[in-house]
Amino acid sequence: MKILMKMKHGSHLYGTNTIKSDTDYKGIYLPSLEDYLLQKIQKTITNNTNNHHSKNTNTDIDDQLFSLNYFIQLCINGDTYAIDTLHAPQGWEEITSDVWEDLKAKRHLFYSKNLKSYIGYCKGQAAKYSIKGSRLDTAKKIVEWCEKTIEESKKIPADMTFQAYLKHIHFHNTNAIPENVPTIYKSYQEAIANGNSNVKGTKIIFHLQNIPNLEYTKTYLFYNEDNSLDLQKSYYEIFDKKFYLSDYIESIYKSLSHFCKEFGERAELARQNQNIDWKAIHHAFRAGYQLQEIYETQNLIYPLQEKEFLLKIKQGEFHYIDDKINVKLEELIEKVQDLSKNSTFPEKCDTKYWDNWLVNILKSKLFCN
Repeated sequence: MKILMKMKHGSHLYGTNTIKSDTDYKGIYLPSLEDYLLQKIQKTITNNTNNHHSKNTNTDIDDQLFSLNYFIQLCINGDTYAIDTLHAPQGWEEITSDVWEDLKAKRHLFYSKNLKSYIGYCKGQAAKYSIKGSRLDTAKKIVEWCEKTIEESKKIPADMTFQAYLKHIHFHNTNAIPENVPTIYKSYQEAIANGNSNVKGTKIIFHLQNIPNLEYTKTYLFYNEDNSLDLQKSYYEIFDKKFYLSDYIESIYKSLSHFCKEFGERAELARQNQNIDWKAIHHAFRAGYQLQEIYETQNLIYPLQEKEFLLKIKQGEFHYIDDKINVKLEELIEKVQDLSKNSTFPEKCDTKYWDNWLVNILKSKLFCN
């Protein structure tokens, strides 16, 4: 095994470290020829001083090495840690090599519209707290629609015929007679007596024409070759979550009811400026600013220009609502999404190029010695 690169990472690299910050090291290693031949390559090798499952202190050191193969894959996937290291200032590394310097020189080849890890990280942290009240409003309206639709779909008039009942529950053979489907006929009799059908659920497809078309929602329809609707591909999207048309409205109701409850509680805590994970929020801003700089300048320079603002967030010097931290974070997320969409970067990086690059490195470093 040979270490190709090792550097301080995290807050020390970003310029947001405090006296309480621990020290993170990231590095890359080249596995031995034997490891490659025996397929015993470890993706990561970790060595931490704190093994007691307690919070790190400023004396703790987290040391993580990535195999060269795995690091390349992380870069291709737009992993934040990997892309961050590629932009370390010249001379920042404690250990370097010609392989690492070549990687840094070609870092722009990893840029793409698909740097999802940064956006995903921002959204993941932001989702812990209320960002836009309109999200809650959308969720509540859809929950109300679900309740009404589910209730109405179960109502059965006392004079409904058996054939009408079969159509109501979307049974494939609406001409079936009671003798051939005794179980369904029994359900029909119970439904007439109770005024409600005992169905498993209400499928989205059967209420597609009335489905809410609101902010944060969109319906995607895909068709088969015979022009029929493809239920396995078509879906209704709410807050980036997909509900396929073959799913039940009850699934939407359950998901959004839970969202409303959690969202409302978080919104109240945010209003009171309580239980805010300021370190997580500062990481969300940090990832957003990094992505913004990459898309605007085709580069990323450390320490970050916004380090003073990030430090204040990290230390909890703001009020989440009164200082509009929630609004600023939402605006940042929207901005980087627009920058990604409108950038001149390719949809994804050229994996074949990096496969060839890796093969040449391995040939020169392992198989040609």
